[in-house]
Amino acid sequence: MDRTPVSEVLAPAQQINQLDSTGADRLGKLNAELPATRIVRAFAEVKSRVREKMHLTGLDAKIGADHFHRSIDEGVRAFVQRQEQTLTQGKHCHE
Repeated sequence: MDRTPVSEVLAPAQQINQLDSTGADRLGKLNAELPATRIVRAFAEVKSRVREKMHLTGLDAKIGADHFHRSIDEGVRAFVQRQEQTLTQGKHCHE
């Protein structure tokens, strides 16, 4: 079986009601580790108070505004669009 490596993780966050300092610290550490693995992290349906805590801790800036999505469908569409852009850029590099 051919396995495609994971390139992005979309976390549905609608069930997360709060983000304490321990959670923010762990997300920060994960965010620091992911670039080495080339795995993109994204979030969908983040509640406003959780997003506010991410903003106060600087996590949202480190993660990037384009990796927060209002819905899971929006997050999946963004992923597909990034994949299509990567394929298009790859074709141009080989021409």
